[in-house]
Amino acid sequence: MPLLCQHGLSSGDFVPAPAQFPGGTAGPSAATVTRLTKQWSDDHAAFQVRDLTDESWAEPVA
Repeated sequence: MPLLCQHGLSSGDFVPAPAQFPGGTAGPSAATVTRLTKQWSDDHAAFQVRDLTDESWAEPVA
């Protein structure tokens, strides 16, 4: 969301956006966009620090 805000978009801008397209309806509420953005940010942070020491990796093809 911060990147979108830098470009002049806020979470409230997502509500009317889908209605601009044929067959579109009102989009998610600003609260939903904010909640999802927070969840995705938390998920991304956890993904970046996950432990990969016990993972098996394919051997490179010679």
